[in-house]
Formats: sequence, C-alpha cells, structure tokens
Amino acid sequence: MRTYEGYEWTEEEEENFEVDALVGRLVADGTTRYANQGVASAGTVLYRVVWSGFPADLLWYEPAKNLGTDLVAAFRAAEEAEAAQAAAEAKEEADLLELEAADAAARSQGMGGCSVW
Repeated sequence: MRTYEGYEWTEEEEENFEVDALVGRLVADGTTRYANQGVASAGTVLYRVVWSGFPADLLWYEPAKNLGTDLVAAFRAAEEAEAAQAAAEAKEEADLLELEAADAAARSQGMGGCSVW
C-alpha cells in the first residue's frame, strides 16, 4: 500500500502508477524521515522516483523491491557510466595540469618549453 502525507492509495489506484524516471538514490540512515517511506531502516537503499502524471518535485522514494530489476539495473548502469565519464574527465584535467606544470618548469630553467622541434 502506497501512502503519502496520510493518504493511502487503493489497490486499484496503485495499478495506475507508472515510473517516469529514477532520478536519485540514497541509503537510509535509520533516523531521517523520507516522504512516503517514513523512517526507513538504516542501510535500506531508496530510489527517488518521478511518477508519470505527477510533478517532478513530488518527493517519492521506493526501495528496489518495489521498482523491478530492469528499472534499477538501468539506473545503476547510467550512474556507473556517469561516474566513469567524470573520472575520465578528471584524469584528462590532471594530465593537462601536469603537462602545463612541466612546461612551466622547463621555461623557468630557460629551456623554452618542452617542444620536441
């Protein structure tokens, strides 16, 4: 049974819920109240859900068991791809900074840069 701010949906109403998107994930700390979930047990993974036909700012959290493995797997894959992209960008930035530092050091030693010409 889904509830939100004291309202309990009937079984028939629940059948009309369709996930539009999963937009976040958190691990419950066992003390914080999470909108429709109340206080979830510490360690419970909750996914932030946007339901079709409802405003995106409606705070709604669901555990994976209520969402289906395909939705959760797709969200986790997107999350991992985003993390890999961020890591690649951070490495590229670090490499560039390292090259710039080496070039600056070479210039300060009167070598005119690190050109191979």
